[in-house]
Amino acid sequence: MDLETENRIASILLREAAELRRQAEKEGVRAYLEKPNVRHRPNSRFLTAIVLGVQQANKAVETDEMWRLRRA
Repeated sequence: MDLETENRIASILLREAAELRRQAEKEGVRAYLEKPNVRHRPNSRFLTAIVLGVQQANKAVETDEMWRLRRA
């Protein structure tokens, strides 16, 4: 993953954490326990996991291809 994408994801996660912290100051621990009513954007952690999984799969395919070419 390139640095710009990592920084963008990190900033999204920091914003979400800051929002939860503000809610916790108002509502207490329940802010962390309750599900959000509506998500206006995709879950950034889920998307990060998907991107990393695809990158790992691509790396495995590239490695397999390299070994296949060496055997030929």
